[in-house]
Amino acid sequence: LIAMGALVWLLLVSSLVLCAPCTHGNHDPAPLSVGGKVLFLPLDERFTTRFIFLNMAQMTPFEIVTPPMEFISQWRTPANLTYIDHWLEDNLPGAKALVFSSELFLYGGLITSRCSNDSTASILSRLDVLAGIKARYPSLLIFVSAVVMRIPAYNANFEEPIYWGTYGYDLFEFSYYLD
Repeated sequence: LIAMGALVWLLLVSSLVLCAPCTHGNHDPAPLSVGGKVLFLPLDERFTTRFIFLNMAQMTPFEIVTPPMEFISQWRTPANLTYIDHWLEDNLPGAKALVFSSELFLYGGLITSRCSNDSTASILSRLDVLAGIKARYPSLLIFVSAVVMRIPAYNANFEEPIYWGTYGYDLFEFSYYLD
């Protein structure tokens, strides 16, 4: 239980949403043994979304395994999802938990999730990969984070779609008055 508490603390401090399977129908999260391998797919390459988690994890009994930086998203450049899928397959055996950002897993990163033109079918196929993982590793605990999309009140496209540079404030205002 100490190990479970350490991992939950790590996840809560990192603002992650817990989605764990239940044991024996009692709705309690499945306990983690002390230590073990945890796979981590961060939101993106920034210190606050990757390295803080990795640094905090050093205070726990868990071995955190994460893809190399060159395969994680870099600003508007999405993560290499083909590599991520292969990395997962190579590292899932023996893993106790998978902690991942839905934006990275589905779209390749935070900014690319905001600017995506991916089809619904493409995103659903990514979710099928996750369903396949859970089917092959039913005891794997899965922790998922998701960011609530923002609507900035300015005309700039630094982290938004290109059209936000011209229409950003108008879209914000439209949304504001629609609510």
